[in-house]
Amino acid sequence: MRKSLTFALTLIGLTAMMGQILLMRELLVIFYGNELTLGVMLAAWLFWTGLGSWVLGRLADRARDQIRLLNIAQAVILFLLPAVLFLTRNARSVWGLLPGEIVGFEPMLVSAFVLLAPLCLLLGFLFALGCRIFSTRFGGSVRAIGSVYILEAVGASIGGLLLNFLLIRILDPFQIALLIGTFNLLAALLIRMSQAEDGPRHGNRILVGLFLTTALFVMFFGGAGRLDWISSRLAWRPLNLVREDDSFYGRLSVTALGDQRSFFQNGLIMFSTEDAAASEEAAHFPLLTHGRPRRVLLIGGGAGGTVREILKHQVETIDYVELDPLLIEVAGPYLPPEEWSRLQDPRVRIHHLDGRLFVKRAGQHYDAVIVQLPDPSTAQLNRFYSVEFFREVERILAPGGILSLSVGSAENYISEELGRFLGCLDKTLGRVFDRVAIVPGETAYFLATDRPEGIRLESEMLTRRLNEQGIHTLFVRDYYLFDRLSPGRISFLEESIDRAEGMHINRDFRPVGYLYDVILWSTRFRSGFRNLLGILAGMKTWQIFLPAMSLLVLLPLVLRRRRSPRLPVLTAVAATGFSEIGFQVVTIIGFQVLYGYVYYQLGLILTSFMIGLVLGAWWINRRLGSLRNDLLSYLRIQGLVVLYPLLLSLVLMGLAALESGPLLTAGLSGAFAFFPVLAGFIGGLQFPLANKICLGSAQRVGRTAGMIYGLDLLGSCLGALLVGAILVPALGVLWTCWWMAAMNGCVFILLLTADRTPRLPKTP
Repeated sequence: MRKSLTFALTLIGLTAMMGQILLMRELLVIFYGNELTLGVMLAAWLFWTGLGSWVLGRLADRARDQIRLLNIAQAVILFLLPAVLFLTRNARSVWGLLPGEIVGFEPMLVSAFVLLAPLCLLLGFLFALGCRIFSTRFGGSVRAIGSVYILEAVGASIGGLLLNFLLIRILDPFQIALLIGTFNLLAALLIRMSQAEDGPRHGNRILVGLFLTTALFVMFFGGAGRLDWISSRLAWRPLNLVREDDSFYGRLSVTALGDQRSFFQNGLIMFSTEDAAASEEAAHFPLLTHGRPRRVLLIGGGAGGTVREILKHQVETIDYVELDPLLIEVAGPYLPPEEWSRLQDPRVRIHHLDGRLFVKRAGQHYDAVIVQLPDPSTAQLNRFYSVEFFREVERILAPGGILSLSVGSAENYISEELGRFLGCLDKTLGRVFDRVAIVPGETAYFLATDRPEGIRLESEMLTRRLNEQGIHTLFVRDYYLFDRLSPGRISFLEESIDRAEGMHINRDFRPVGYLYDVILWSTRFRSGFRNLLGILAGMKTWQIFLPAMSLLVLLPLVLRRRRSPRLPVLTAVAATGFSEIGFQVVTIIGFQVLYGYVYYQLGLILTSFMIGLVLGAWWINRRLGSLRNDLLSYLRIQGLVVLYPLLLSLVLMGLAALESGPLLTAGLSGAFAFFPVLAGFIGGLQFPLANKICLGSAQRVGRTAGMIYGLDLLGSCLGALLVGAILVPALGVLWTCWWMAAMNGCVFILLLTADRTPRLPKTP
């Protein structure tokens, strides 16, 4: 019985981790996930799981047949997870939204909270129920809670590793969902078999074997793959989906409209095969301005036709950097033959590497660096619009070289939000380059250089160079250049940018470019969230930091007379939940900025955190009976929570000061391995000890464990919403670390005022 129950409880964590990743990937495709959408999704997951543990956990203590209730819940997962997956993939149609259409904050929030509710409530309830069953069957209520917590964390670690490094490569989402459900049903069967007085029978074993064989056959050779394709076709209506593939970097989708093929990544349009205007603008504006480019670096966009246009110039080499190798593989069969042949040209060298990392390692100089990436709508993309990146590009530009990048703009009306966004990029480029010019239009092209003569955006000169070099184009021609580069258009754009106020320099560790882009996105919808972001964007760092800290400082002052340790400990649990999710966000963004692209390491970071959680919970669980003063021990652990973000900020600053090379690589590798484990270890220390302090009766195991686990997750929910979407863009990575240290310092003071008199030891 113990082995089968241990297997079932481990599956809770495995199901939660795998289900979370699967559903969040689907929601990313629907809502074009930046850190804001990721925060909403993660918050919804944590909120309902915490609520299920806290509220439904009371039922665990009252249920008469707890094992049967566990079995029913496990069987439900087999049907519930695929159903939620199907509904999530097709949620866009409920709002009447077309593929590629911008989604507002409210539909995103409502969809995430409604879709994730059933599964998360069930998983939260299963944790509290598992604590109750383990305590009843094997005794020791406090250690039982810690044991279930450890088993869940072990399951989550295994699930994260399996999904990120194996299953996602060989199975589609519905196959994975059915595999998870099958193992949960198997766990239920094993528990029922182990309850038999004479142990498992031969017939039962045959029954389990037949069940697994049938389930696996249906999963791999039956309708699971077909269901995945049907649900995807439905989700892309009215567009005709012709291919869809998952990679480490997202979901690639190809749609057809006549002879045109459009390529989407995570629901966002990347390029279309018949969009010649965008390719011509991206290539010819910077290259004609330069005059005679020989070596060109292109970051992104090459498969859409930009490589073809660059080759019309007398270039010697094109280094085309495209992170996802699957993009080239998928695009090949759908590109026109002449387009595909351009990518095979001997002058073109394709590099499947992060663009930022390529620039850091570049050993040659370029006449033009063209960045053809989406707007900085995420902290990941913001790295290509920061002052640090521009300095790295300046280092590899040849004398007279030009940097070109583009963002969405408007022809005839520049709103205050758009002016601030464009002005931020202009101001950031101006910190590095002597001359910056902007080509106005629906897409604004920024050209930057250090050459003394600057940049001459004159239509006559560019037309003359076009004709002298014999370059044939469909759009970028004499009349087109005359219209786009008219002095009136240029002066209108420059004046609109000059009127914008409160702009900050966009930096790696303070990604305000991402914040301004999110504000610009929010202007498409009526939302109070837009007003909040607008206020934050215009505030100075100290104006955000100090008022928040003042409110937190009042907490221990208001509660100082309540000397019972229960309330301070519960407050600390919620604050630690907030901080632990914040540490993960800061670690991912911080190391992402320094290393390049950490998608491969993302699963490793999350899994390393869970491993640390297991180690911390296991270590403290073994010592619960020997602690002399529980609250004093808890106070010391809270001190570690205060120190951790300070240490993390110092490490990030130290690594940022290092030049690219073996020393930086070694330092980052060590940080990847150490810091998530350390954060998880500190968090793991608190949970079992908090249960020992707050547990008043062995009859309230489910209620107490559910409440504390729920507070932990609800604090994490708030952290997921605030840290990635608001605190990091508004304060920056380093100030966010210091803010979390100060917040936990206030909780430390609150614990310090509680009664630390040792109590009579409880039976562990």
